[in-house]
Amino acid sequence: MLLENIADQNIAETLSLYPNPTSDLISIGLPVNMKNGICEIYDINGKKVLKQDQFSGDELTVNTQNLNDGIYVIQLRSEKNFYSGSFVVSQK
Repeated sequence: MLLENIADQNIAETLSLYPNPTSDLISIGLPVNMKNGICEIYDINGKKVLKQDQFSGDELTVNTQNLNDGIYVIQLRSEKNFYSGSFVVSQK
């Protein structure tokens, strides 16, 4: 049952993350137009470092200036969709 739910959530589709690596802002292009989405960013240790609620559309821009250098995982979800990707922050 769980596997069916994951398959229904379009997990195989990818996000477009740019620029990657980033130092201040990252733009996220979504394969679909999301409504009432939630964006969460996790560091390499799995700690949630940023959350943005209630976004809509097919693109989202996130400020990464307060994140330390490193690799991050981003998850975007809504009632019908789930997407995940990774990006690098380099504040050089």
